[in-house]
This record gives sequence, structure tokens and C-alpha cells, in this order.
Amino acid sequence: MRIRVIDAAVPAAPSVPLRKIVTRYLAASVGFLPMLAVALAYFGPYGPDFEEIAASNIFTWLWITGAVAFGWFIFLNVQIIRKRDPLYDRIAGTAVVRIAMNHHGSDAGAR
Repeated sequence: MRIRVIDAAVPAAPSVPLRKIVTRYLAASVGFLPMLAVALAYFGPYGPDFEEIAASNIFTWLWITGAVAFGWFIFLNVQIIRKRDPLYDRIAGTAVVRIAMNHHGSDAGAR
């Protein structure tokens, strides 16, 4: 796809610091944390108790958290489609750029 993630503060740097990469991916997945919390609450370290789960309202909670996750996914995709830096890139201080290709097929650097 000829794209690259760069450090927005130092675009000419050869790589992005690990701290910024971890921050970028954690910020991108923040909308899915409620679903993870509900799943861990019901399927915790002691294993699932299927009779208790069937009698509970887990499916209501999963539907609600699924709607939150879907809304987060749509929110991020709208930013990308509008050619804006997504929220997770702004939080981490990174950016995605296209890499120009020279006539020999190797990259000529970020534009």
C-alpha cells in the first residue's frame, strides 16, 4: 500500500519510538474495552458457569457494549475516510504518510 507510520514530531526519523506505537494501538482499541470488561466478568479466571450465564442478562450487556464498539469503529473510520488524522494518531503523536516510489521500485522516502 506504500504507506508508513511516522513520528509527527520528527518526520525524518528512521523509526517510531515503541512508546508511541503502543500508545497508538491502545488508543485505537479503547472503544472495545467495555466489551472486554463484560466478557472478563462473565468468563473470568474460574471458567464459565453456563447455567448462571443463561439465567443472567449477559446478552443485554454484550449487545450494549457491542453497540459501543461498533460506534467507536464507525467514528474512527469516518475520520480516516475524510482524510483526517484519526484520534489515535493525534493522541500518540504519529501520522500515516504515503511513500513515494522511484522508477526502480524502491522507496524514495516519505512525502
